[in-house]
Amino acid sequence: MFEKNDKALFTARVLLIVVCLLFAIGGAIAGIVLCCIDEDMLAIGLPLLFCGPFFAWLMWIFGQLSLNMMCDIKLIRNKLYEEGIESFKPFLEYKTSAEDEEEQDEQPQTTPSTANTADVTQQLLKLKKLLDEGAITQEEFDAEKAKLLK
Repeated sequence: MFEKNDKALFTARVLLIVVCLLFAIGGAIAGIVLCCIDEDMLAIGLPLLFCGPFFAWLMWIFGQLSLNMMCDIKLIRNKLYEEGIESFKPFLEYKTSAEDEEEQDEQPQTTPSTANTADVTQQLLKLKKLLDEGAITQEEFDAEKAKLLK
């Protein structure tokens, strides 16, 4: 999950583990020492013996959640700005033959009649323009129009 540009997150994760372990071990050792020194310190030593590791565990859980959230944010940012996504390109560009068939089905099929209709419309517009300019007569326009519409 961690790549070259994720050194800061990797360092934070290692630091979190080290701090939590030190906190848990330190709390347990302090609790044991306080319990062994004097029976009066037993009231302080026992809670410290159990609460120190428990709070270290909670700190580790919340730290992991925070770091995972930061990793997710970084992954989303990298996808949005297409940074470091070279390894994803084969997956993004790959299309199955079924997807290709679906795309072909969705595209409107140009039939000869559709292409001819557009061509006929263009020719009629040219003829109308010639008629308006006076280059051809109304009879010539009607004759050409009849030929095109057949």
